[in-house]
Amino acid sequence: MSRGVNRAHVFTADGDRLEFGRLLGEITRRHGVEIHAYCLMGTHFHLLLRCPQRGLSSAMHLLLSSFARSVNDHSGRVGHLFGDRFCSRLITDVRYLANVVRYIHRNPLDIAEVSDLAGYRWSSHRTYMQLRPQPAWLHTQPVLGWFDDPDSFDRFVQSSDVASGPLVGRPVELLSTVDLLLAEQSNDVARHMPAQRRAALLTLFPDMDSESAAMLIDHLAIPNAAALRTARSRARALRRREPVIDEVVTHTQQLFASTPHRAASEVA
Repeated sequence: MSRGVNRAHVFTADGDRLEFGRLLGEITRRHGVEIHAYCLMGTHFHLLLRCPQRGLSSAMHLLLSSFARSVNDHSGRVGHLFGDRFCSRLITDVRYLANVVRYIHRNPLDIAEVSDLAGYRWSSHRTYMQLRPQPAWLHTQPVLGWFDDPDSFDRFVQSSDVASGPLVGRPVELLSTVDLLLAEQSNDVARHMPAQRRAALLTLFPDMDSESAAMLIDHLAIPNAAALRTARSRARALRRREPVIDEVVTHTQQLFASTPHRAASEVA
């Protein structure tokens, strides 16, 4: 999962977005990456990539530098287009892959005039819905294979219900999802993520079964019940100071509100 960001607008015209799509095809040919989902927003983009040849850094360097040159050439601007290095998170478990695609495809809902994801031109959702031809560089089948048809995939992505039940037996997915969302929300990931991550996970504990909660407690190196109470108290204090933690908790619950109808273990 990769994300490029700039505080100013990156995509100011449809031609910029079309050129970005052309460059996505270029990095798949030259660096062997597979693109499974994408979304282009005004100030940033999201990509879900697989890199069988371990070429992520080279592919992203080609993508970002080539796109910056193109924008600078036609706009007359100079200097860097992207303010920060791209942010990436490793996905190691197929059980939360569909939730990442869901998260990427739901990004346009943050734009006031967007209410129908199938009508947003600049993400892979329309291709998943078979509403436009699939480019050779986009791989949709690994996720679509979990669903009966594109309509059921669309219902999964469009669902906005916040999970009300427990997050049973899914600690690996939960950890990875919280990490992903913190990377999206935090301005200073390296410095703030450990504390924010801990607070978000402790906040989610009431929604988990005891076995999953025990696994996370072990993962967070909490030695006993007394230490857990102290950690919860500190997490509550941090949440009051940093609203981003509540945003991450809410988004995590939303991502887990719906799951594919078929267990991930059934996927070849």
